[in-house]
Amino acid sequence: MIFKRIFSIPLFILIIIVCNNCAQIGPLTGGAKDATPPKLLSVLPKDSSINVKRENTKLIFQFDEMVDVKTVSSAMIINPFMDNKPEVSPDGKKMIVKFDDRLQANTTYQIQFGKSVGDIHENNKYKNLTYIFSTGPVIDTNTISGIANWALTSNSVKDVSVMLFTDLTDTVATRTKPSYVVKTDSAGTYSLSAIKPGTYQVVAVTDKNNNNAYDVGEALGFINSPITISGNDTINFIMSTPKSNRSFIKKKIQPFWGYNKFILSDTMPDAYILYMDKSLDGDKITYETKNDTLEVYYKDIFDTELKLLVKKDQTVFDTITLNVPSAQKVDSTISKNTKKVNVNPNKRVYGITNDDVFLNFSCPIKNIDLDKCSLIHDSISEKLLITTENKNENNALVTTYLPLYKKRLLNKLLENKLYTLMFLPNSLTTYWGKMNTDTIKTTFKTYASDDIGTLKIKLTLPDSLHNYVLQLLGANKNVLAEYSSGSKKENNIVTFYNLTAADYSLRLINDEDGNKKFTPANFATHAQPEAVYLYSKFIKVPAGWDVETDWNFISSEKK
Repeated sequence: MIFKRIFSIPLFILIIIVCNNCAQIGPLTGGAKDATPPKLLSVLPKDSSINVKRENTKLIFQFDEMVDVKTVSSAMIINPFMDNKPEVSPDGKKMIVKFDDRLQANTTYQIQFGKSVGDIHENNKYKNLTYIFSTGPVIDTNTISGIANWALTSNSVKDVSVMLFTDLTDTVATRTKPSYVVKTDSAGTYSLSAIKPGTYQVVAVTDKNNNNAYDVGEALGFINSPITISGNDTINFIMSTPKSNRSFIKKKIQPFWGYNKFILSDTMPDAYILYMDKSLDGDKITYETKNDTLEVYYKDIFDTELKLLVKKDQTVFDTITLNVPSAQKVDSTISKNTKKVNVNPNKRVYGITNDDVFLNFSCPIKNIDLDKCSLIHDSISEKLLITTENKNENNALVTTYLPLYKKRLLNKLLENKLYTLMFLPNSLTTYWGKMNTDTIKTTFKTYASDDIGTLKIKLTLPDSLHNYVLQLLGANKNVLAEYSSGSKKENNIVTFYNLTAADYSLRLINDEDGNKKFTPANFATHAQPEAVYLYSKFIKVPAGWDVETDWNFISSEKK
């Protein structure tokens, strides 16, 4: 009896321990996650095969595991280009590529699958799978490679379609499919091999709609003449977005009756309007061009249809029709929308020299009662002095005027001050004869002289460069200020004033057409974008310093 008790206790405890261990619950790890892409074991016909049959051609790719091929058809690139891509289907651990179209004779084909083939479970990608075969007795080995860069910034451009055409006419990229196509990678580089020897028109396009053609609005790069490919060639592209050869109004906005905005297809400061009704009083309708916007104001015109011609360089490029309602409707909307007028300076901080304060009003201002306006700093109020005249920097004989919505401040400013502009009620009279009913205030500051510096650049230019635009760039390559030469000066010294302490860079545009801005490529005339040069290093401008630097344009490295 004693014997049984001694051994029953340990046995009981043993059972509890075993059961407790069995009852413990933990996660099932399932082993390490599969991160290995499928392995290609073989291809039939084997890679680089020759004399492959041209009809009902089938390619069989054997992998070591089942593969996912759902995105292969959309991702694969076949050269020479084919309108109808082959059918791609899985068969166990095989990928079957079947051509329905008859292949070209004596032609080397290259299929780039990219990263479209992955395993069926974790979708680990087989990277850069490429396959080549020929329907003739040889494999073509000719290649082209290069890089695509933006014209203005020199930054590389990814996903650009580089296209080769056997049709050598100028407009081929707009109306036919290419013979060969390849896309630039994330670094903007490309390489295309297995090209048949011959002469090709070569074009690079951003191809936003993936139609393998150039469309208006897409960026473009090209070489000026066809190239004969018979080896290893390098072709680099300078990309820009050509402007449309046709000017037009692309959007119409009517803030209220009496005020219409027309957004133009491009910046056209020389666009103007003619009235088809010759008897129309010129004081009742006027227009102003603001960058790419044509603004039309009219008053005391009711119950009629206005027809206007929009012209540039003596040529009509669009028409405007305005259906003006009754006087009651026009006057009520004008009164409602001009009751509160806003004004803002074009910047928030100014230098007290070599800087101009421009005031932008929310609607055209016909008259300002300066006795009801003031400029205030440190509780000191002075009479506001403004002008509607443009600054005459070149001693022109003809005075030009600012638009009605813009005025220039003439008051002499003090450094390191906070200024308040105040317009009392009934101080501003709009184009339509309405006055402001509230007091309007806006503020701006001036720099302390010790907080700003200047940068003087001495340019050494070749005789072939007659006009240029010199741009001062910030750290993120944004344009902070620019100078347009108009025509080359003898000293070619440009100074940028009122600069806060920072690192700056420079960009110079060879303004061949003299329009004071960068002109992109013109595919119709095969004109390349205007040449752009970048200063090779940053220029540090400390606060309170005047910095000078030389830029020898002749020896600087062209992009």
